[in-house]
Amino acid sequence: MGGNTEQIDAFNVQWRAYLSAEQQQVLQSIISDMVRVEGGTFMMGCRQDQDADAKPDEAPVHFVRLSDFYICAHELTYDQVETLLSVPQTRADVNAATGKKMTDQESNEDDVANIKKYQGKDLYWTWEEWNYILRLMQEYTGLEFTFPTEAQWEYAARGGNQSQGYRYPGSNALKDVWSANIDETNHSRPNELGLYNMADKQGEWCLDAYAPYTDETLQVDPCTTVGKDHVVRGGSHAGTRFTDEWDKNRAYYGYIHKDIRMIRSTARAYDSHSRYVGCRPVINITFQP
Repeated sequence: MGGNTEQIDAFNVQWRAYLSAEQQQVLQSIISDMVRVEGGTFMMGCRQDQDADAKPDEAPVHFVRLSDFYICAHELTYDQVETLLSVPQTRADVNAATGKKMTDQESNEDDVANIKKYQGKDLYWTWEEWNYILRLMQEYTGLEFTFPTEAQWEYAARGGNQSQGYRYPGSNALKDVWSANIDETNHSRPNELGLYNMADKQGEWCLDAYAPYTDETLQVDPCTTVGKDHVVRGGSHAGTRFTDEWDKNRAYYGYIHKDIRMIRSTARAYDSHSRYVGCRPVINITFQP
């Protein structure tokens, strides 16, 4: 199965011939789960006079203009990723999946091992490992899967151009958007764009490096490339309490992921390898970060 072209919603998918039927089915489900977000201009960030729980790194509030993009309605799941990481049929197939230029007769033991080493791991991979998974998805489909930028994530969490101004993604009521059960994928109600679990399950990696906001008048499709590690957005199923670390202005996700205030749409953190961080893929339409 595979090796053909298929139109799935707005996407012209170029399937690679070495994909298994199971891998192709998983990718079809992910592609069908992509939601188009109409771009627009919004006020990114939050001040303490707007929300008493806002941290200093959420300011200054600034204008951001975004192009249209697609974002997955759900975070990627363990089962989906395990299927995608199953070893392709031949070593030459792995070469293609990992960007090597090898012939069918050439072998590449290292790349086979590179895929195998991610199998059977916990759901929460590092940013680098998720980047590898997204690169595989690009190779398998011909589509430019990537992380959301921090601005894209916040805009989507706020509801895009359909935003109702909620404190949390989809509601002002915590009970509507958060569950302690990580297996309850659709327990929390979706936000205005039909996106699920942006406040629970686990935090989500962004493309940006973590750095202070600037006070530029208007930023267009911003993506920060210089800073600490990578931005993490969203709450987790573990976020059940208020913690002292929040009052100390810490931003390292490993310290503050259990604080319920991370569920807020504007809350920021950074990390490199936290076991509480997942991935919600994006496909850009008119720009490349």
